[in-house]
Amino acid sequence: MNHSSSSGPTWRSSRTRDRNKARFLIRSHIAAECREEEEKEGGQGVHPSESKSLLLVQSSYTATTDDNHNDQDDAVLRNIFKAASDGNTSYFSLKCIAENYNDISYPQPCEYLSRYKVTTLCTSRFGDEYTKAALYYRQHKGSFTLVEYASIIGEYGIVGSLIKGGINPLPLESLSFGSQQRRERVSKLVLRRLVANIHLPKTLAVYIIKSIYVMKMWSFYHGHNDYETNCESKSCPSEQEQQVCPICQEDLSPLITFIGGCNHSCCELCHWQIAVTKLDERHEGDVFQCPICGQTCSPSNAATSKVDEDEYKGKDPTQRCLLSLERFHALPESGEELRRMKRPPKKKNKIYSSWAAALEASCGQSKNVRRDKFMRYVSTGAIHHCRACLRAGVDVNHSNEFKQTALYIATWRNYFEIVQLLLQWGADPTIVANGNLSVWNVAMAHGHHDILGLLEQWGGRDTEYALLTTRMKSKIGNVPIQEDYRSTVTYLIPQSVEHPGAGSCYIDDAVSEPFLQFLEELHADTPMAEECDIKKKKKNRVCSLRHYFCDSENAVCNTLKNCIENALPKKAVTFPAMRFLHYDTPGSVLPPHVDLTKIDSITQKRSTHTFILYLHDCEHGGETALLKELSPDGPLAHHEIIAKVKPKRGRLLLFPHACPHEGKVVISIPKLLLRGEVLLEE
Repeated sequence: MNHSSSSGPTWRSSRTRDRNKARFLIRSHIAAECREEEEKEGGQGVHPSESKSLLLVQSSYTATTDDNHNDQDDAVLRNIFKAASDGNTSYFSLKCIAENYNDISYPQPCEYLSRYKVTTLCTSRFGDEYTKAALYYRQHKGSFTLVEYASIIGEYGIVGSLIKGGINPLPLESLSFGSQQRRERVSKLVLRRLVANIHLPKTLAVYIIKSIYVMKMWSFYHGHNDYETNCESKSCPSEQEQQVCPICQEDLSPLITFIGGCNHSCCELCHWQIAVTKLDERHEGDVFQCPICGQTCSPSNAATSKVDEDEYKGKDPTQRCLLSLERFHALPESGEELRRMKRPPKKKNKIYSSWAAALEASCGQSKNVRRDKFMRYVSTGAIHHCRACLRAGVDVNHSNEFKQTALYIATWRNYFEIVQLLLQWGADPTIVANGNLSVWNVAMAHGHHDILGLLEQWGGRDTEYALLTTRMKSKIGNVPIQEDYRSTVTYLIPQSVEHPGAGSCYIDDAVSEPFLQFLEELHADTPMAEECDIKKKKKNRVCSLRHYFCDSENAVCNTLKNCIENALPKKAVTFPAMRFLHYDTPGSVLPPHVDLTKIDSITQKRSTHTFILYLHDCEHGGETALLKELSPDGPLAHHEIIAKVKPKRGRLLLFPHACPHEGKVVISIPKLLLRGEVLLEE
């Protein structure tokens, strides 16, 4: 009994370690191939810091050649193809794919393809004629990649697992026509657009892959049958003539005929290249279209969206906004309510032919989840996901804790197409974020002139405020933002000490008095967080009143950055997300804890230190105490204090996130401070 309990955590950590290692190897392999293509196109070379990961990748993926092929390799290949035939998606874990990357990626002889499975699966799923073509293709083609085999027999879940594992659906080794340079370019393009694209739903990528390989199979089947018929009638030359692709004008054989009624034909490379390059443009309807005329395939085995896209057509932005909001209000409030509802079971091997259908499930099925996902999609620039949320139903004017709407965030990030989309769906450009920061202001502050022109058309200029930097300078007047005299630095924990808080310090007289007055006014203009307001109304105890402020115009950020760099021999990056903490009740305390690292949503950099700028003096109590360590007995246990910092107006405290600390009992009120995150670099 004791043995099992002790081995449990070890097994879980070992499993996690293997998964993380496999994920690292797969991502490194994809990155290596993508960088290689970028170098050929004139991009940047491989950074020296990445050479180690590339060596790991090269040593991890050893090709299976005829020289080192043995019985063990043969057994592995048979197990891999058997798992695909059985639809065993759990077999293709990240660890399995990383360990057998080349065997899974490269074409393998058709002897590993079960004739029985091809017959039974294809007959039950697609009919006798399809089965006849698949068997003929298996017999005469010679070799298959695992992705191609799974696509033909309809095991789309396997194809999705392989893509997730970084397998290129069009490996260079599977191509035997076209110039070497073009084959490499198209193969890497498919890898980037269908595998490495984090915004592309795997079910949509699988649909494109499946469509091309099935068309390739039918073209092979019909082409060879026609060739044999012509040979029997003695009306063809002794060898099959090469065909000229009407798009690239290269002599390539054979061409692939589009299945959709138009019967246009082009080479396989053009099919792949046009399908992936036009993918983002085809946000309406079927994403896989004829490369020549644009006709769709209209497959019977691809699911469609439950949302009627035509319902929004012909409506003005206000009507779209209200219809989307109506659908949003029909959702359950939380995941708990959603779990109580009866939902149909998930279907196996489901694929989608349009962005709307593929993204419907990723929008979230409850209000809380959909709100969070919608704001996240806007922040990352995922326009197809934003459009899917709007169609499925969402509050387009919902705001985050900083009172920033989706339109505000998209304007800040300079996502012109998303700004245009949101305005077309009724987004209000006059809603103001905390600190009286308007959509127009953030576009003006960052010089997004295209968006400014768009906002002016939609009435966004009606809420034009003075820029935060302008307001700050008008308050300060001729006094510089930083003091001219030298600030004083006091180190609390020496850098040489082995402690997570090594290098902690505070800077006295970090900023000028007028700047502190400006921050006080900014705090007064920033509303209290909703959760604090609710607790106060319920007369629940609140540690501190939070007022969230995001410096999207970089006025406060640049001021703090300059004051830190003037005092310390480090480079500083101040993160824009901040909060004013107001302790207005004696007896408030902050239990011992450590802070978490934050990731800047624009630069993707990770913060290293917490900063606290005290705006008021506290004669008694309210100190920030840096601790030796967190007690395993909990926050109420005794904690050894290394240093205490008394709140003093204009004092800037800096300490690493991992440093244990606590807020001592507040006696003198009010205690007011500005807290945020900063990245310190040598």
